Amino acid sequence: MLIISSTHLQSKVVDQIVASVNGEAITLSMVQDWVNAPWLEPEDTPQTYQEALEKLINHKLMLQEARKLGVDIVVSEKSLAREFTDISSRFFSRDKAEEVLRKRGINQETLEEYLIEKIMVREMINRKFKIFIGISDIDISSHFEMNRENFKIPEKVHINRLFFSISPDADKSEKETARQKAKKAYKEIKAGAKFSDYANQEKSSDYIAINQLPPVVASRVSQMEVGDISDVIETPIGFFIIKLNDHRPEREATLAEVREQIRERLIQEHTQEQLDEWLKSQRRKGDIRIKLRFEDS
Repeated sequence: MLIISSTHLQSKVVDQIVASVNGEAITLSMVQDWVNAPWLEPEDTPQTYQEALEKLINHKLMLQEARKLGVDIVVSEKSLAREFTDISSRFFSRDKAEEVLRKRGINQETLEEYLIEKIMVREMINRKFKIFIGISDIDISSHFEMNRENFKIPEKVHINRLFFSISPDADKSEKETARQKAKKAYKEIKAGAKFSDYANQEKSSDYIAINQLPPVVASRVSQMEVGDISDVIETPIGFFIIKLNDHRPEREATLAEVREQIRERLIQEHTQEQLDEWLKSQRRKGDIRIKLRFEDS
């Protein structure tokens, strides 16, 4: 069986079948796509090519089950739009998300295909496992009392922000151009201009947990007073100017505030347990043929 390193993989041009799951192929390009898959949650993104292959095998098994259950429905444009909005939020804007996708060699058609499969798998899990799990109020209260210290309402802020983006591979010239635009805007704001005077204004529509901001931005905001306007904040993705409108410190949550959060967490835990057992069973029974194992560096 052929073993190649990730450095060799990156230079490989010709696609090839690296595994099959009940007769369905998994190709080398699919593995490469999943290593930096924007359609996955960050915590689910594989760190190695071999991990990506294992996740793809599970994905194929779940997708095949979805088709058996009749989940191979036409996914609506609205559902796809919601998924892409979620992806865009990780990169601050749709334009930035599209730019990152281009850099990763993932076109719109490929992305939509994976998003459709993601929606189908999610619907399969809901139909096969999740809807049958019941969580009682006693379960919720017990979990809350045993884990009370873990339930905090995080520190939150309400901000206005101006964002001057730079591309992932920006050179010194592009960075300097964005920096000067940000400095000019900052100077004008300090002289009395309003945030709303700028076309690229991004307003937070609600309070946001401070730990959801980029670390360098969160650090600066934590030092500001309500009403303050930051100077230009440089980050790897661009330059920010922040106005702090309000601040709510961290506090302990009440059971009423986190009841539904706990219910959903317990449902997810039980669902994942059942799904993991089912996948083990399917991998034992299925016709899974791995033609290539990766020696990730």
